[in-house]
Amino acid sequence: MTPAEPPFVTDPNDDWIALEPVRHSRRTTRLGILGPRALAGYDANQIKWAVTYQHPEGFHDRWARLMPMGNSQLIETPVVWSEIGTYPFTELQDLFLRLVQTNAHLIRLVAEDEFNRRVRRAAQFQELVAIWRWTEGVGRPDG
Repeated sequence: MTPAEPPFVTDPNDDWIALEPVRHSRRTTRLGILGPRALAGYDANQIKWAVTYQHPEGFHDRWARLMPMGNSQLIETPVVWSEIGTYPFTELQDLFLRLVQTNAHLIRLVAEDEFNRRVRRAAQFQELVAIWRWTEGVGRPDG
């Protein structure tokens, strides 16, 4: 089972958020998948997901360990989506409002007070998608 497309994905510390397609694999560096990498996903059906990058087959074998860990060689790594449960819509709204306080680049093309007003006024997931696209300069939500 996978999230409704497209979900918002954020890191464990809620330092960033992105509207991402659902992927079942991702190209990343070896350094990019060291240690646990659990992200959170929020979909339009108000289901919250754990998004985990798995170590690809052979990742821990002797020859792979001899490769420099920070090298820029990209490897394909599986991405696993696990349903956590439901979330209240206000959780996603609050996440948007918190992130704008610490990440001004989120709204580089729009005014912060207008962004906050639109997020607070949003009543459904698709309105947040429209706001996200507006901040990226892709479109302009009504209002």
